[in-house]
Amino acid sequence: MSRLRFTTTSSAAGVRIALAGGLAGDLTAPFQKIAAAVRGPKVVFDLGGVEQIASDGVPQWVALLRAIPHPIELDGCSVAFVDYANMIAAILGKASVASFAVPLVCKGCGKEAETVVAAAAARGAAEPAWDACTACGAAQVPEIEWGDYLSFLRPAKKA
Repeated sequence: MSRLRFTTTSSAAGVRIALAGGLAGDLTAPFQKIAAAVRGPKVVFDLGGVEQIASDGVPQWVALLRAIPHPIELDGCSVAFVDYANMIAAILGKASVASFAVPLVCKGCGKEAETVVAAAAARGAAEPAWDACTACGAAQVPEIEWGDYLSFLRPAKKA
């Protein structure tokens, strides 16, 4: 699994932290550096570069989110992140989701692709019209049934 890397960009609006690599193993050192970089009024995590997540990384990620005293937004959530969010709702913490990647497959040639969708547009809306395949021009469809893939956007039911 690839090592977690990150970059930060600060502005008057807060800080944007772009993560790349894997959320796995001992994340103490990078998460301490991330915590030190956190500035309000808002923290945006760009998760488009998160390639892999392991079960040992999830509790550390959740603890990091809990420790941040500012509103948190998750942007460009990778397919790997969404897959975990669909299994473990706690991975979202108190954060709001701004956008997420959707895995697509071409009905004609089988080419796989991804596209990013705004969460606000996906909530309660019909499945969007997908762009045609760049290789053959045929229709693309989500690899996972649209409603099932969006499970992570629905609030968890209380027991």
